[in-house]
This record gives sequence, structure tokens and C-alpha cells, in this order.
Amino acid sequence: MKIILLFALMLTSAFAVTERVVLLETQLPYTMDTLNSDAKFYMDTETGMGYADISVDEIRRVIFPGPIRCDRWGCYGGGYPNDQIIVRRIMSKRVEIPNLNLVDKELIYNGVDGEVNCGKLGRSRVLRRPTIFLSGNCQLKTYITNRNDLSVVFTTK
Repeated sequence: MKIILLFALMLTSAFAVTERVVLLETQLPYTMDTLNSDAKFYMDTETGMGYADISVDEIRRVIFPGPIRCDRWGCYGGGYPNDQIIVRRIMSKRVEIPNLNLVDKELIYNGVDGEVNCGKLGRSRVLRRPTIFLSGNCQLKTYITNRNDLSVVFTTK
């Protein structure tokens, strides 16, 4: 009985992601510094098409040695180092998500298994700016491998 329940649990968790679409696969410039990638949903209200705004930042930490002090017994190096974080955008791209459309302020994805409601378009409560309120049924994920390959994947539940 436990084996049947375990098998049923594995089948339901295996089919949690119903559709997976690779939006972008590209090679990034080689760097020894830390890379940070991000993807956000963007809806064009005039055409009703959905996009993914993809950005990759290079984060570099530069360490400057402290001041050198000299007194009558000699000079002493450095003191405490001062560090500075430098962030440089190395890629910014907008990629269309196929079959993601704006229908009456609802983000609808027409996939293989039917329509998936990804969220709705509204206004933020405080600043009253246009905002996308996601439902959690759709996700954008970015992956960077050790060889600096970037992959952006759109998944639905």
C-alpha cells in the first residue's frame, strides 16, 4: 500500500510543470567575476503581446589597500582594506514569449494543454503605476552555467 502511495505521489510531482519553453540560449562573454541574471514579465498594452525582459549584470569587488602609515620606527602597510562593488550590465534583451497574450487585462498563455492564467494587469496601490500581478502559474527562470552559457526558460504549472 505504501509503495502505491509513493508511486502516485511521484507521478503527481513529476507532472507539476506542464509546459516548458526555452526562450533564449546564448553564450555570455567570459569573466572571472560573479554574474547575476534576471528575467521579468513585460506586457505591451498596445499589441497585447507578452515579453521577457532579460538582464545580466557582472558584479566585481575591487579591494583598495588602506593608507600607509609611517612613524619614526618605520612604515606600516595598508591598514584595513577598503572595498568597492562595481556593477556593470553586460546584456539587456527583450524576448517575445510565444502564445502569451493580454486578454481583458488578464495574462493568458495558450499552451498545448489549454489556456493558463498567468496573472492580471493592474495598478499598484501606493504609486498607482501599471503593474503585473502574477498568479504563480507561470514562471521565468534564468540559468548560468560554469561555461557562461545563459538559458532563459518559461514554465507553466
